Amino acid sequence: MTDFTDERVSDALEAAIGAATHLTARDAATVAAARALAAKIDAWDEIVSWALDDAAVNGTRPTVPANDNTSLGTFLKYMEALQ
Repeated sequence: MTDFTDERVSDALEAAIGAATHLTARDAATVAAARALAAKIDAWDEIVSWALDDAAVNGTRPTVPANDNTSLGTFLKYMEALQ
């Protein structure tokens, strides 16, 4: 059994793209958008950590929300579009 707990979304996406035999040039924009969003999802925790650190130093509110409520849903729509 494979342990996926530390797998990055970007790595999983690349594995899926590599295994897909049905993707064509017509899918290039959706693949590019999915790659960009996967990178954002992978980086989100670190981005939030930086914002919290900056806010603590400056005595202000964080510049990004602690939770991202849209990226995963949007990513799944990209995956559905790519089948």
